[in-house]
Amino acid sequence: MANGIKNETDTAAQKVNAIVLAPADSKALVPVVRSAIDKGIIVVNIDNQLDADALEEKNITVPFVGPDNRAGAKLVGDHLAKTLKAGDKVGIIEGVSTTFNAQQRTLGYQDTMKAANITLVGVQSGNWEIE
Repeated sequence: MANGIKNETDTAAQKVNAIVLAPADSKALVPVVRSAIDKGIIVVNIDNQLDADALEEKNITVPFVGPDNRAGAKLVGDHLAKTLKAGDKVGIIEGVSTTFNAQQRTLGYQDTMKAANITLVGVQSGNWEIE
């Protein structure tokens, strides 16, 4: 049986034999992952990588499968930078700011904007919501 989240900030889980986890928060679920591993549940992390320091603190290793979000965001930024000129102003609406993938995407975009001398006027969380 597969269970999904009801929204992007849902951190509840039900009894399972294995968990493939795309966490809504890179740190918040680490204690739950530790508990799952202690109960013999197999855990695999996808998409949003769990925080390395939080995993180390709980003395656990969880396999990760996912993209290089910083490099991907840099590619998007490179494309946008070609349509702008030095001194233009841009802003970033990122995902949940405590998540590793949102942080990496923001950094990748910032890398490109800095290299193109485009002014970043602000970063704000959009909580992964399209609206």
